[in-house]
Amino acid sequence: MLRLVPAALLLAALAVAQPASAACTSKKCPDQLAIDDLRARISARCDCAAAASRRAWVRCVKQVTNGAIKSGEVPRACAKAAHRCEAAATCGRGDAVVCCEEKRGDVRGRIVKNAGRCRTGTVCTANPTTADACRPDAACGPPPLDDPGTAAWEPVPTARVAAECGLDPVILAEANGALDRPFAVIRHGKLCHEYYPPPRTVDEVNEAFSTTKTLGALVTGIAAWETRNLPRTGRKTGPISDLDRVDHWLDEFTFNPDAHLAHVLAMIGHNANLAYGQRTYQYDIVGGVQINRLSDVVTTALQQDPERLGTNLEEFTQRYLYAPLGMHASTWTNGDANKVYGFTWETTVRDMARVGLLMLNGGLWNGERILSSEWIYRMTHPSFEDTNYAYGYLTWLAIDSEDGLSQCAPPAIYGTYPHGLSEAPDCGFVSGRPCTQRYDAGVWAALGLFGQFIIGHRGLDLVLVAKDMGTQEDTTRLWRAVRRALVPLDPRFQGDEAAFCTAYDAGEYAPDLR
Repeated sequence: MLRLVPAALLLAALAVAQPASAACTSKKCPDQLAIDDLRARISARCDCAAAASRRAWVRCVKQVTNGAIKSGEVPRACAKAAHRCEAAATCGRGDAVVCCEEKRGDVRGRIVKNAGRCRTGTVCTANPTTADACRPDAACGPPPLDDPGTAAWEPVPTARVAAECGLDPVILAEANGALDRPFAVIRHGKLCHEYYPPPRTVDEVNEAFSTTKTLGALVTGIAAWETRNLPRTGRKTGPISDLDRVDHWLDEFTFNPDAHLAHVLAMIGHNANLAYGQRTYQYDIVGGVQINRLSDVVTTALQQDPERLGTNLEEFTQRYLYAPLGMHASTWTNGDANKVYGFTWETTVRDMARVGLLMLNGGLWNGERILSSEWIYRMTHPSFEDTNYAYGYLTWLAIDSEDGLSQCAPPAIYGTYPHGLSEAPDCGFVSGRPCTQRYDAGVWAALGLFGQFIIGHRGLDLVLVAKDMGTQEDTTRLWRAVRRALVPLDPRFQGDEAAFCTAYDAGEYAPDLR
């Protein structure tokens, strides 16, 4: 379904920066998220590169938009707005390209017959639509969202890694020996590089430890999305919301009786006093303090519609995460109905990459919404700055330092303060670093014992995955090895790593942020 979460749940919507898509909204349809979702579906269902003609492309776009109108998934005005944007594309037009030109201080894209016709502007080929190809600063926008759907990952051939991924394949190959651990690099939705030191293999399944926590937060968010239209008629009814009191769903639990789900997801529900400045963060290693009870919360909510949602959390996860993402090698808590949120996810590097890419793509997969972008935003931004500004919803965040995850990485800073249940007036940094940045591109990570990593760089459209890398500090080693392959092909910095890191870390450079 493409319908949005009720307005009361969209607390972070204004902070989600997607400037390119805003060009597709209209007075009759200001609903940017609805348009984005429908355009993602069009991209997944209509093959731009294979379009025989512009007419064939527009016909496919019309079929998808008409289907969305007929099913009631989007209003007619929003479908028309999406259709208008997708029709203004190079798809099916031979050598046509988008030419980005600046006139009177305004950057606009227009379709020209070939690159030679773009005499006063910049040729931008990564994205075929005039709505997305050009950024306000006259730079070219990133390519459309991409993912493997339910099919197996297909590695990008080495000869095309530079062109399709913006990474130097020779330097990536050098990282194999330097890291000597299983790892994968996903950029622009593609498997750009992976390595498994003998005797490790691509099919190897083993424990991912605390990366399970982020998996659990993600599944809880999927449950919130899938229950969004259920009526609330009393206790244990209605949609799951992070603003719910835990006692709305559970009859008994051992932590603070006034805790909300947001407090549990941030690991502060154990505090006797949940007032601002009085609470502390406590890492719930195996989940026994509080976070494992999220399994009971979701299970209770599923009982409202077991035929559609499944009778337990295992059925739900199989139906709404594993199946649509093509995750065939993952097992959570041995497939039991009740889940341990602290650890017990056994998986492969490639399945971990799918989870990371789902988060990076804002909850969209194969043209369908799996969970709301707002939930992922809260996962990947500080939940309660007075307790731990390096932690979102069961997910680690880059902060104002140059250590580990935060080296050459923009910190996660909320777009506005206060937010949600947090009363924090600002980001809480004590280093003197400002709480503002040009791009909301904070780096996030799922981190597990012994070096199980899923790291998301939103501003670079990049996911890094590793198994058994060592300690949390080895996120630095992984990112440094991949960064050496990225910066030489960066269009602005062209190998100047120091200048790249200065701009990127400050939140002043995010070339692939949508």
